[in-house]
Amino acid sequence: MNCYTSGKFISWEWWHLLLLFALFDVVASQSIIQTLPGYPGILPIKLETGYVSVGEVDEVQLFYYFVESERNPVKDPLVLWLTGGPGCSAFSGLVYEIGPLMFDVPAFNGSSPSFFLNPYSWTKIANIIFLDAPVGTGFSYATTSEGYYSSDTKSTKDTYTFLRKWLLEHQRFIENPLYIAGDSYSGILVPMIVLEISNANEVGYMPRMSLQGYMLGNPATHLHMDYNARIAYAHRVGLISDNYYQCTGRVNRPHILEPKCSTSWGKRYNDYSKDILIPSQQEELWCRDNYVTCYVWANDPTVREALHIRDGTKSEWRRCNKSLSYEEDIASVVEYHRLLSKKGYRVLIYSGDHDMVIPYVGTVAWINSLNLTIDDNWRPWFVDGQVAGWEWWHLLLLFALFHVVASQSIIQTLPGYPGILPIKLETGYVSVGEVDEVQLFYYFVESERNPVKDPLVLWLTGGPGCSAFSGLVYEIGPLMFDVPAFNGSSPSFFLNPYSWTKIANIIFLDAPVGTGFSYATTSEGYYSSDTKSAKDTYTFLRKWLLEHQRFIENPLYIAGDSYSGILVPMIVLEISNANEVGYMPRMSLQGYMLGNPGTDIHMDENARVAYAHRVGLISDEYYQSAKRSCRGEYVSPDPNNAECIYYLQLIKECTGRVNIAQILEPQCSTSWGKRYDDYSKDILMPSQQEERWCRYDNYVTCYVWANDPTVREALHIRDGTKSEWRRCNESLSYEEEIASVVEYHRLLSEKGYRVLIYSGDHDMVIPYVGTVAWINSLNLTIDDNWRPWFVDGQVAGFTERYTENSIYSLTFATVKGGGHTAPEYKPKECLAMVDRWFSFYPL
Repeated sequence: MNCYTSGKFISWEWWHLLLLFALFDVVASQSIIQTLPGYPGILPIKLETGYVSVGEVDEVQLFYYFVESERNPVKDPLVLWLTGGPGCSAFSGLVYEIGPLMFDVPAFNGSSPSFFLNPYSWTKIANIIFLDAPVGTGFSYATTSEGYYSSDTKSTKDTYTFLRKWLLEHQRFIENPLYIAGDSYSGILVPMIVLEISNANEVGYMPRMSLQGYMLGNPATHLHMDYNARIAYAHRVGLISDNYYQCTGRVNRPHILEPKCSTSWGKRYNDYSKDILIPSQQEELWCRDNYVTCYVWANDPTVREALHIRDGTKSEWRRCNKSLSYEEDIASVVEYHRLLSKKGYRVLIYSGDHDMVIPYVGTVAWINSLNLTIDDNWRPWFVDGQVAGWEWWHLLLLFALFHVVASQSIIQTLPGYPGILPIKLETGYVSVGEVDEVQLFYYFVESERNPVKDPLVLWLTGGPGCSAFSGLVYEIGPLMFDVPAFNGSSPSFFLNPYSWTKIANIIFLDAPVGTGFSYATTSEGYYSSDTKSAKDTYTFLRKWLLEHQRFIENPLYIAGDSYSGILVPMIVLEISNANEVGYMPRMSLQGYMLGNPGTDIHMDENARVAYAHRVGLISDEYYQSAKRSCRGEYVSPDPNNAECIYYLQLIKECTGRVNIAQILEPQCSTSWGKRYDDYSKDILMPSQQEERWCRYDNYVTCYVWANDPTVREALHIRDGTKSEWRRCNESLSYEEEIASVVEYHRLLSEKGYRVLIYSGDHDMVIPYVGTVAWINSLNLTIDDNWRPWFVDGQVAGFTERYTENSIYSLTFATVKGGGHTAPEYKPKECLAMVDRWFSFYPL
């Protein structure tokens, strides 16, 4: 839309800006500074200072220094710079870090300091606003006592308002690429400001800012994580020995190789030397006392006059004002980075590698928690042919979205069970794949309580390649083999009093293709992968519901254990995305359940050493030595790290004969070395077992039963489709392409689903300590602190509940005494757990 005036068309957007300018009541003052005390002659830079009023009644006056780019101010980026603190003046950034002027410290004799030009100023390539924020910082002030209160949240909004008004006063910079930048404590504020701008742009606030991204140096991000990284960093750089942790008190944390200044320590992030007023107070040993000059200069009346500082607004200027009325109300901004990672901005995070205030190791840790894809691996970067540091680049992992032939039979009798089954059992196939070449087999058991209202659960056993029949007869289903009565002939069943089908309808699905009785009609159809299996499972469920429309309205949960921990979140996201775009039938997805789940393959396996130490399988010495020498990397240690390899070998000798599926039970010689659930797949006859009982003896029964021709006939297995049934098929043509699904959990945490994660606490295949670690990495809010949960008055385990935005909840529970497949070991407790969870009761 255009308007006509004075013979020219003016775009509606500019009319909007003019109107906004009139209505917004932009209260600002600005002055062009051509000379400054300490610099001889006319400044060779374009410097402007001024105030912009913000706050509900313009009671806050934020002061700024603005320097135009020395290259091309019309096209070069516009950068808003905040120095850390909170309460440290952006003037510090201007004269000590990135600005065009620097104090001549060696020439300083206690009188008026002098400047020289910084040949490495960022203003050579960018327009930079140096902002004194929050209120009370530098020359910023308030006109009321109440106006001096601020916080992370309020400062963010004030800074956005400042920038909005500043751009209305400087409209020639509206189209310049905009970056928000800062260091130290500004690491908390900058992502919040960026999100504020981004949200305002999305809802159409004017002026629309040309936001491109943000830059942060040694940024505070997660205060606990930042501080916690200091010990690991101190160990890395040799400040502490392997056995001592109290050797850093006299170290200068801002730069560990420089002397510590006695007047500067114990202050907040950047609050160095704020009390230094004359150099005679300094120790004879040099320390970074350059900051003396800024106090002397900024408190000179001629300087204040030159900068156009308003009289009476600031009795004493301090580089860092520690007496702010300021609430640090945001402890972590990792979630802000996560949200911004989805919006397409560019981000630069840099860290001085000798900083122990916010060590780079902690920064790397939170970056890694975002689960971004490494696009350019860790490598050195160079200036003048010399290594200047090391870098890596991340890109977001992108997940593809999803793009109706079935047979079914009602089973009333089964070999091994006397008479008519007291449950409603159905088996069948559903065709999936591009040309329906994959035939997925399932067992479906209706709820024994109320199939019309009870949840519908899709269950996948781990592997990949382990049949859901294992879950049906050994974990959560209504039938169990009578193992003590088994004599090598046809096994018999009894009813499981703790079957989850007492409270839920359950589909036990043989997936991926090749698992259990599932098969393909072409050789190519047997290929599968994590991604393909997730899509096939979604297609299965979509077709199954079209054939069973009476269950479409039932609350739907996807569940599984072990390796299914990789697949279930992928399937849930597949369903969620399909629901959002309107695919039919719309599924009543409520959440998902996972037992001892594979989640991040490396993290899961790496947790075994810490777990082994917790439960006394390895000594303190072995653990601490391995932790120190391997630096927490036990799965893929440096082969040249002889000390690490040595201690890992000792740990292996301690744990190698332990049954890691349940550390208190005997190890079965036929089961070791297989994938997550691939236990005893080769057991066919009991005569092959050792005399000492082990749990894998129980699995003999399923091989004998499922390969009986009368059983296949009863289940309506198609002739010729499966020569030999195996509980776990290790010969799948399967690609385990997804190494971690932490990001899937993170994405799902934003969608309002319910999640139950449970872990048998005697499982060392996927120890609960690793599971707790990735749950914690989601940075959820703890809604119900760690506590015991009970069955029949006895402690059944421990639980903790997390929430996110009041719509998402995750319950974590340990199952005391449980192994890798917890319901197999503790069926009564696990039924009580899921019954309470389905009913929205606390455990």
